[in-house]
Amino acid sequence: MKLRLGFILLAVCLLTAMFSCRRNQPALVDANRPPDTELWYVPADSSEYDYLVHTYWRGVDPDGVVVRYIWTIRDTIEPPPLGWNPAARIRDFREGQLTSRTDSVFAFTAFQSTGGVGVKKNRQAFYIAAVDDNGVIDPFPAAVEFVATVGELPRILFTTWIPGSGGPRPFLPTRLDTVGMFRPFSISYSGSTKNGSIRSYRFFPLTANIELAGQNEWTTDLSDTLRVFPNVGPDALPSGRFRLAAQVRDDAGAESQVDAGQFRTGVAQVVVNFEPDTEIFEVTNTYCQGTQCVEEPVNFTDANPDTLPYSSWVTLFYRGWDSGADSSLCQDVVNKCLRYQVQYTSRADVDGGPENGGVTNESTVRWLPDDGEDNNEFGTADSTSLNVGSASYTVRARTVDEYGKPDGTPDDISVVGNFRPTLDSYSIVNYDGTVIGDGDTITWDWWNPSNYKGTPQDTIDISDPFNIRVIKKFFFVLNGAGHDHPKEPLNAGVRSWIYTLHRTSSPTVIERVARSGFWTDGLVQNTLSDTIAFTIRYSFIDDLGGFEAFRTLPSWLNEEYDITIRGRDLALTDVYEQFMFVNGDKVRLNAFNVSVLSRWTGEVRQRFYLAVTQ
Repeated sequence: MKLRLGFILLAVCLLTAMFSCRRNQPALVDANRPPDTELWYVPADSSEYDYLVHTYWRGVDPDGVVVRYIWTIRDTIEPPPLGWNPAARIRDFREGQLTSRTDSVFAFTAFQSTGGVGVKKNRQAFYIAAVDDNGVIDPFPAAVEFVATVGELPRILFTTWIPGSGGPRPFLPTRLDTVGMFRPFSISYSGSTKNGSIRSYRFFPLTANIELAGQNEWTTDLSDTLRVFPNVGPDALPSGRFRLAAQVRDDAGAESQVDAGQFRTGVAQVVVNFEPDTEIFEVTNTYCQGTQCVEEPVNFTDANPDTLPYSSWVTLFYRGWDSGADSSLCQDVVNKCLRYQVQYTSRADVDGGPENGGVTNESTVRWLPDDGEDNNEFGTADSTSLNVGSASYTVRARTVDEYGKPDGTPDDISVVGNFRPTLDSYSIVNYDGTVIGDGDTITWDWWNPSNYKGTPQDTIDISDPFNIRVIKKFFFVLNGAGHDHPKEPLNAGVRSWIYTLHRTSSPTVIERVARSGFWTDGLVQNTLSDTIAFTIRYSFIDDLGGFEAFRTLPSWLNEEYDITIRGRDLALTDVYEQFMFVNGDKVRLNAFNVSVLSRWTGEVRQRFYLAVTQ
């Protein structure tokens, strides 16, 4: 403890002596200033692909001599403090190279590969800093930047060697060759360049989980450009597209490009495993009326899709086969390990479809079943049924082989569900039973009580004793009648209606009288009978006799009108459920409201004139 205390006292004394003596000494002088570096260059004799630059430099030291230099090459010149500075950062010093020379010829690469993508323009910077006889480095290195380019990158072409395909064929991205499962094949490649000569090649697969001996290694053996794929045993390739990429490098160090996104450059593709084929050979339709059901064949071979009754069932029979060019591991010589899938697209009109100002909804279900049906013998009929709604259907069937590869061009049929109903008749009948024809006038007698709807006399509104009002009602009746196709179910028919009433002077404004402008269910199937009533209210006190009110009639009277009418075959509350048999089970796929699944009658339009007399 005494020894430690002695050391502390001694340190305090020394510090006191130092500060007391320093007060009488002159300020310290900078004994060594850093050198300065100068740099200039002259482009040497260069080709299009080899950018040579002769650089010169020298150092100036105001209080000594420059004995050597430190230099490096980077991508670009960066301003301080980001630029290369070996006097300030040890990592920059370690990056640099020392030399005692004052000039050199550098070959700047005109090609740069970044992340596997080659560019024809390369920006590079040369840095150099002088070092004096005391080891002090210029803190502001001299630098110059160059941009080197090549006019064109080298290219590489492929050739596929597939036995039985007629010999080697140049590979084209728009035409892919197919090789059978477990069949050998080869791919060769060759490069060309305008930057001197080809110097090396390399190859690598772009198919996931595939590794090849020698992949990703540059080789200067220019004859080693044939890749052989036995495609058997542990070297067997999976069903699908096999992609092999290759690159070539030339005198400029430039590399050919590899398009790993669209696979159109630097990549050869071979389809492994031929697609199976599928044939729909029979289609039937089953529809029921009550307890009586009928099965009929559907002619699916012509260009005109057959129309089938609403909610009936269409059944497809199909079979498939695989290509003999494939080798197979399937032990089932009868079934051949083939499976089947079915898909359909439906197109249903909304609000009458495009021809009536509406749209067409289109939807496609996924291929079902997900794993394919596998309980049917090869060459025998597999079948699937689905019920048809008020839509157009395209139904497809495809075969799936034992390796999960489906038929890329599935067979299909087209059918139309639900016959269009028919509007048989329509009429406008005035209050007195007169049928109004197109262009006629509906005339109401101001004083005739039979004009009135509901009562034979005016109605007096005395709810406000200071403004007693008279209510007059005039009316006519709109009738419609239609029917559905005889193959439709027993309860089918024209079940809902829509009519619109508008003045010819304002064709886009619907008069909201009765149920005009709204779909409405008919009170009796196939029949519409709606009373169109108009009401006039006037003050009993101001016009006791009614004559003054007659002179100031409402604006809707004494006008020309158009009325339209049409019906559809489903009620407003109907919902259609879509089913399909999948692996023998009836599966509900979706449900639709009648706003989508309906068929409309044609539309009729009639013009008339409204008038009132006294």
